[in-house]
Amino acid sequence: MHIPAESRDAAMKRIVTLLLSLLSAQAMAEIKVEEVKFTAESQTSRLVLNLTGSPTYKLFTLADPPRVIIDLSDARLTASLPTVRSSDGLVRAVRSGARGGHGLRVVLDVNGEVATKGFVLQPSGKQGYRLVIEL
Repeated sequence: MHIPAESRDAAMKRIVTLLLSLLSAQAMAEIKVEEVKFTAESQTSRLVLNLTGSPTYKLFTLADPPRVIIDLSDARLTASLPTVRSSDGLVRAVRSGARGGHGLRVVLDVNGEVATKGFVLQPSGKQGYRLVIEL
């Protein structure tokens, strides 16, 4: 069966347009971590991630060595991580890495067993989404 060249060209243009649309939608769905703030008090530490969208995340701890893990789906870090100024508090260091090509892992190296609590703050005023991790 013979398909005219004009029909093939039009079909190829539609396929390319569809593929580009899908790639653009995927890129737009990615959440950016635009700012990371860390505060420490005598009994509590708090990490706040300012995000461009509502996150899907998992929060858990590991024991040997002790650390807190935050896994964010479809996210990437565009901000710098804060420097922890004191090693005698709950948190020794904050670090991150890519996870599975489309995710982000943030790790808090801690000085022992800690209780964690995570919650998302909805956009308010000039603030976007914020993921808050309390120790």
